[in-house]
Amino acid sequence: MASAPYFRVPKLHALLRLRGIVPKPPTYLQVLKRVSMRAHNV
Repeated sequence: MASAPYFRVPKLHALLRLRGIVPKPPTYLQVLKRVSMRAHNV
């Protein structure tokens, strides 16, 4: 993977999402649900 200067990272992420290379990041609520599910399954 190529590197990018810190000030261009948001633009790089937007480009990668636009091209379908990386998925859209989860929302805060989705992260909380995922973490709480893992805690119960351990």
